[in-house]
Amino acid sequence: MLVFVATVLFATLSAVQAANGIVEVDPISAKKLVGGSLGVLLSLQEYGWKTPENFDQVGEAFADNKSVLIAKMDTSDVKDNKEFKPEKTPTLRYYAPGSTTGIDFVGDADSAEAVTEFVQFQLDPKLKQLKDLAQQFAKASGEARDKLLKQTESLVDSLDESFQRTGKLYLVLMKRVIAKGDEFIASEKKRVQGLIDNSKSVTAEKIKDFKRRLSVLDVFGKEA
Repeated sequence: MLVFVATVLFATLSAVQAANGIVEVDPISAKKLVGGSLGVLLSLQEYGWKTPENFDQVGEAFADNKSVLIAKMDTSDVKDNKEFKPEKTPTLRYYAPGSTTGIDFVGDADSAEAVTEFVQFQLDPKLKQLKDLAQQFAKASGEARDKLLKQTESLVDSLDESFQRTGKLYLVLMKRVIAKGDEFIASEKKRVQGLIDNSKSVTAEKIKDFKRRLSVLDVFGKEA
């Protein structure tokens, strides 16, 4: 059964174009993908070139994630199909695995960080809890931080495997703040941003790691 599903998915994806981790679909191929074994984030836009700014970064963010597909559709010629013809374009719509009912993203569609976070929360709602714990940690002190750290450790252990790396990064940063003080977050953000700005000889994968670290640092606030 799994072999059959994989074969069908491969055949479907082979019939469409993909770039930067983003698959271009039409209503027919979209119907074959939506409701399947993968989560699908679909950008519905009136013209093929009117993709939300920085959407390619969203595709790149999930390039290694086997649980979600990032796609876009030109809806200019779509008629009599409310599911794929939203009143407002572009509309970013997420379909959970096995569901043909989409959840619309509400926010700045041009913000790759916001859209990526939206998809992550859909894939594993516990990531929202992780973010909340980090923000509480940033405002707490003393024994309260130790308690929040323990709660975070338990939560990270229960995260989906695809988000374990991110969860462990939260733990590392929390422990560094406890050991080095509140000023660590600001100094670390400056250090990581410097690495990104001077990254001519650094691999794309390493840059991706730096950006992930910077994104998590931002959760703690400008001043932890």
